[in-house]
Amino acid sequence: MGQSKCPNCDGTLEYRADHRKFGCNSCGSFFTEEQVKKLFKGKNKSQAARPIMEDDEFCQGELYKCTVCGAEIMAEADLKIGWCFCCGGGLQKQGNLPAAYRPEGILPFEISRDAAVEIFKDNLAYGKLSPSAFSSDEVLSGLKGVYLPVWMADCNVGINVNGTGRTVKSWIYGDQLYTETRDYSVERNGEAEYFSVPSDAVGKMDRDLMAMAGNYDFTKLQRFDPSDIFRYPAEYCPVNKGEAFKCIQEKVKEDTRKTVGKSVSKYTDFIPENEDIDILGTYWNYSLVPLWLLTYTSGRKTYRFAVNGQTGKFAGDAPVSPVKLSFWALVVFVTVALLTLVITTVTGFAGSADQSGFLVRSVGTGAVLGAFAAAVVCSIAVRSVRRPHEVPEPNTYAGDAETNFTTKLDRYVRQYTTKVKCKDK
Repeated sequence: MGQSKCPNCDGTLEYRADHRKFGCNSCGSFFTEEQVKKLFKGKNKSQAARPIMEDDEFCQGELYKCTVCGAEIMAEADLKIGWCFCCGGGLQKQGNLPAAYRPEGILPFEISRDAAVEIFKDNLAYGKLSPSAFSSDEVLSGLKGVYLPVWMADCNVGINVNGTGRTVKSWIYGDQLYTETRDYSVERNGEAEYFSVPSDAVGKMDRDLMAMAGNYDFTKLQRFDPSDIFRYPAEYCPVNKGEAFKCIQEKVKEDTRKTVGKSVSKYTDFIPENEDIDILGTYWNYSLVPLWLLTYTSGRKTYRFAVNGQTGKFAGDAPVSPVKLSFWALVVFVTVALLTLVITTVTGFAGSADQSGFLVRSVGTGAVLGAFAAAVVCSIAVRSVRRPHEVPEPNTYAGDAETNFTTKLDRYVRQYTTKVKCKDK
């Protein structure tokens, strides 16, 4: 059969004797020989090439490339962004937008800029040690709306599941508890088409920041309109199909298991004996998701703050001003040192005032306790402005699905009844 390309990630398929199937080392997909033959006869709908739409309005935009991280930024020709919102590096103009860069879907902004500014202020109002200029109008003017890419997939899924369906019924007669069990041989074969399954591939933006900003509701996905990209700049990032497919595969398999589970819900219990749920082909596309982003530089460190443009969830930590931190450390140190000097004089802890070395012992004790107190207080203060962020639940949304079971067999196998003596009440 020669070397074949994986229909999910374009990796190379090789025969795996341990599985008796053709496997892809890149994404982990497996295919039977019959499935591989079908794929190369062109019978897989998901692999049908989709024409690139020539969109004059879209192609009028400009493509920029970051000189630091390599991110590609799409924007209106006259939009002066000047910096890469993924890393803060400089940008070089590459020319007009290629038609192939056109996204298929978009989640529009539901949070306005004014609302994002209020969310920013509310979440960072606790930053008492933040630089004075941190919440100034000049800094807040840097809060910009951007679109980030999320790679998605349309999948053709083969379903071959069989197992034992079991119904259990119990009753009491006399002093005996009877349990009747019926077993059925269950088969569910067919296929499913999944559309717009989102992966966790979100370009070059800080993944930790994106995770803190929370999940997006992809049920509100709309068809892309070129005018959207000209209101806010957007990132384009080629997909690593091998990595992104693993996320897609996990979501699709879990959703397919739920669909199979609904078809056998009449049983008390279902024990699967064979479960083959295979993605037989994948068409890749990407959509844009909204984010309000603010970049702030304090000293040599760059801080980034994000507000989910759909849900309003905030991500980011407040910077700490070294000047304010040093000031409060000095206040604590001096206060504790003076209190220590007074207490040692009154209590005679360091000896009487007329004894030699009294002042040295008192000042030394005060300095040690003052330094310790300043370190503890400053450490607590710094931790207090580093608010913990809740880690959102994984986004399990598996897109829209159409499932067709070509085989739904439920064959009666056996029935047996057991009885046990009821316990004395």
